[in-house]
Amino acid sequence: MITVVRPLLIAGTLVAALAACSEDEPPEAGGIGVPRAEAGCQGIVTEDFVTPASGSHHLPDDTPLTFDDAPPAAALHHGFYPETMKNFYQASDRPTVSDLVHVTEHGYNLFWYDETIANDEEAMADVEAIADEYPVGKYFVAAPWLAADGPAFPNGAHVALTHWTGPSDMQGVWEYCEKVSGEVVDEFTTEYTKANSPEPKAP
Repeated sequence: MITVVRPLLIAGTLVAALAACSEDEPPEAGGIGVPRAEAGCQGIVTEDFVTPASGSHHLPDDTPLTFDDAPPAAALHHGFYPETMKNFYQASDRPTVSDLVHVTEHGYNLFWYDETIANDEEAMADVEAIADEYPVGKYFVAAPWLAADGPAFPNGAHVALTHWTGPSDMQGVWEYCEKVSGEVVDEFTTEYTKANSPEPKAP
């Protein structure tokens, strides 16, 4: 389909997020951004993932990686796992795409935004506000998809939510939208949780 630094210390965005929403409180991002009806979402897309005969989803760190999807959801990746996670990244501090696939394997939902969103001040304020509703304990990360990572999202989308289901019947899951919608994020993260991931007991 499509081809496709290391972690930094927790920054002010995450501190604010932890203050805004404790791990015991349900996220309430539904009023942020546009409603689902205006978000231009394309519907859920899934694709089966088959674990290789080796039984591992990890490749040696020096293995060149080319991802078939923009962005990848369930895919082979390098074995590095960030020691410190944030709930919001920009281009300047984002982990590698492989690292983000790895955290998806551990149950994170990824909210990818493209450069159109990154260059829109209002849209970026909405992305950060949504992330503030999802502190690290909620297993959610907002991160940019860069031109250097691979082709654009399909059909004019500028946002992509991804999840990797498991531990059995593994699938990559995508929901592409044109605009930022907290309502869409809340619905996606309710449907796809850490419990439904390849490594639900991993940190």
